[in-house]
Amino acid sequence: MLSRTTQWAVTHIEDKAYIPTKGHPTSASDMYRVVGHVETGHEGWNSCMTDIDTCLGLARVIEGEVTSWSDIQAAEVALQLLMWHDRVDIMLPGFKQITNGFSSYVRCDDNRTQLSFELFNPLKAYDSIYAIERVETKGGIILNSTYQDSAIVGHSIENVQADYLNKTPAQGNLFSSLAIDFSVPAYFSNPNLEANYHKTGYFNKLYETVSKDWNENKYKTPSIDFNLRLPPLLSIVLTRSKNRENMLDAIFDLREELKDSREEMLKLNAVLKGSRNEIELEQEAKRIMSSFESIYPASRYDGSRIIYPILKSFQFLKSPLEMMIQEFSPDYKASNPHVYVNRTVTGRMFKDLLVTDSMYNLIKQNFTKSEIKNLERSKI
Repeated sequence: MLSRTTQWAVTHIEDKAYIPTKGHPTSASDMYRVVGHVETGHEGWNSCMTDIDTCLGLARVIEGEVTSWSDIQAAEVALQLLMWHDRVDIMLPGFKQITNGFSSYVRCDDNRTQLSFELFNPLKAYDSIYAIERVETKGGIILNSTYQDSAIVGHSIENVQADYLNKTPAQGNLFSSLAIDFSVPAYFSNPNLEANYHKTGYFNKLYETVSKDWNENKYKTPSIDFNLRLPPLLSIVLTRSKNRENMLDAIFDLREELKDSREEMLKLNAVLKGSRNEIELEQEAKRIMSSFESIYPASRYDGSRIIYPILKSFQFLKSPLEMMIQEFSPDYKASNPHVYVNRTVTGRMFKDLLVTDSMYNLIKQNFTKSEIKNLERSKI
């Protein structure tokens, strides 16, 4: 069994404190007495971190009501970590309190629904509290804190819980720095936190490439009734679920179907940490990126319906002429994107996944009139 918690080096020992738990198993760490870590607890995992806003965004898209475009963005971020990773730690704002000699942790900003918890169960989700301060309370009022710049002293615990992350910027800074220090990608949606999922190697290259092509397609259909375009992963899920009530099952099914892709990407990332020289890595990257860059064109390739049956006997749909040209000119670009997309399992799978329902129908059938107005009003 792999370790689940971080091993810290601390300045002093304190008595155990009660950790309130709901939805997921919960761990707590006293950062105000930490001087370093011995193990991160993430070794050996395909792991990531996220925040409550990301969890809420995806749940809100399923349950309603969607209030702004930030819900759509958070849902797309959540879908990325659900498809790419095998474990998630949810960073939970909180602090330690002592009342009448009894120690416990206070969970803050945590208004998740039951669905918000269920969504991340496939990733062995843990809630993680990192307390940057210990406070003393009396009658529900915070009297003092170990954190010199604490903004919550003199306030009631109830009022502080609802807005702790905004009142305590150091908490957000800690979340962002821990992800970097632990070398774990962070999928954060809260604007106070700094996401770093762009450091996930080929996982990010795949999504970055597909998303760019998805949004910049010069042939995308004109807007009618509303000017909205959902991001790719959410569009895939809504196409498969047919309605929002079935999204949970569609998400889990898609995650299971992408198992081979996830394993392939992990192997590709492992190569980046291997002993190959830079020229070999660049050649491998060129091969992989040619597949990723062909995903969207291959999903829209009109000629494939006619050409595929005729050329299916040729490996990767290459014609003899194109094979000869590429032999003497490595930079030659074939007219058929299927030549390249099948170079990776991931490319082959996403080529088909991107054949979604029309954007108009996806939005019209899945979102209420008030939600569509909310999205149009808030979209930048």
